[in-house]
Amino acid sequence: MKKLKDYKEQIDKKIKIAIDIDDTILCTKEKEEFYWKEFLKDNPNINPNRKYVWGDSELALFWQIYRKKMAFGAVKLGVSSALEIFSKNGYYIDLLSARPLDKYASLKEELVNYFETNDIKYNHMHLGFHSKKKFLKEHGYDILIDNDIQHIKEAEEVGITPILFGFNSDYSGYQTDDWSKIPYIIEEIINIKKTLRKSK
Repeated sequence: MKKLKDYKEQIDKKIKIAIDIDDTILCTKEKEEFYWKEFLKDNPNINPNRKYVWGDSELALFWQIYRKKMAFGAVKLGVSSALEIFSKNGYYIDLLSARPLDKYASLKEELVNYFETNDIKYNHMHLGFHSKKKFLKEHGYDILIDNDIQHIKEAEEVGITPILFGFNSDYSGYQTDDWSKIPYIIEEIINIKKTLRKSK
């Protein structure tokens, strides 16, 4: 029990970074777009001009057929190098995805193997949670890297410094679509945090 407590204390002292998987680490959207075109070819009765939303039977059928094929998009350029830097700097790295585990057979095991093959270094992977905001707060992360502006704003609400992977002209916080720049942004965030602590 003491070992577990000591381990937790060691982790709590480290910079904890949460990183979204889909469209932040993996090129998921590109896979979805490719297979949506395949889906429309195979189902000519479906209106290609309509915008489908969650709950539509057409979209449910699409995900039922292609969910597994879309789970393993290419790793974005620069991810492996950036995570190598994080690891060398002693940061604690968790990968996050809200993908529902009940709809994927052996998803976590396959993702672990996929990331290992692609030299993606991290500490833990968390899948299938319902509220990312609640999860981030409960686990006490310092930094979130995510492509979804909603999750970025929610992270700010619970005191976590976010980095938006992508660009949004309405957002004034840290943002980039270049993984090679993220280690420098994180270094800046950490230095600012240290300065603020000293001034208190």
